[in-house]
Amino acid sequence: MIDPRPLQATLRQMEANLRRDQARCEAPRRSSTRTRKLAMRRIWQSPELGYTDRPGANSSKLRSTPDQAQIDNAKIQLEYTVIR
Repeated sequence: MIDPRPLQATLRQMEANLRRDQARCEAPRRSSTRTRKLAMRRIWQSPELGYTDRPGANSSKLRSTPDQAQIDNAKIQLEYTVIR
């Protein structure tokens, strides 16, 4: 049997990275939604209407795809530590 602890630590780190990237994706989307709602109520007016936030949201979504692939790979590697 191979010691699974290093692989488990790597997996936890990758899962944390995925959660971080998902949170980074969510924040610009919420900000953009809030900006649009305020603009519709005429409380706050901006020529951009929150459009500057959208590229950040899209790039974070793209980052989460490789994160998920790395997590899947780490889970497979972790399974190889056990002889069945």
